[in-house]
Amino acid sequence: MFGLRKMNGMANTPQAWTLAAAERFITTMILKNIFCLIIVLVTVTGCVSTKSISSYNDKTYFKESPKIVSYKDRYFLRFVYPDDTFAFFMMCESKINADTLIYYLPVTTSSGNLRGKIQFQEIFKANEIEIIKKKNVYWEEPDGSLVVMPIEQLNNKEIELLPTTETEKQK
Repeated sequence: MFGLRKMNGMANTPQAWTLAAAERFITTMILKNIFCLIIVLVTVTGCVSTKSISSYNDKTYFKESPKIVSYKDRYFLRFVYPDDTFAFFMMCESKINADTLIYYLPVTTSSGNLRGKIQFQEIFKANEIEIIKKKNVYWEEPDGSLVVMPIEQLNNKEIELLPTTETEKQK
């Protein structure tokens, strides 16, 4: 490949065979590294999306559409998995654009059976909570349009379903 044998004038010598083996080894290693780099790049970029795969009212993904619920000084994105279709684990993402909090579903996993389960995804970021208090929260549709998300107090039946904080565990 690199032509080292021809340059040195040793076409059929043992040194030429050693150089040929070294050339093949180097070429193989370079190609393997390029292949690995391509796989890593495809994997990383494939898992990071800023587009939603689900509409707000899509019953394939949600029995009850996502909404923001609050309890005391805690905020959650809440939705219910469907009863009758696949119910793989989902984790919604958020982004802030011009003082607007936008939620979307970029991907689902390919495992889990969460049919009919309620999911609470706690919101910790102070800047997101401030936007929620201003009631400027939307769901991004797959076509890029935005749907206003409701913001409600958590109903009493669901309080016990919330994940507990360290402070609550100590009581």
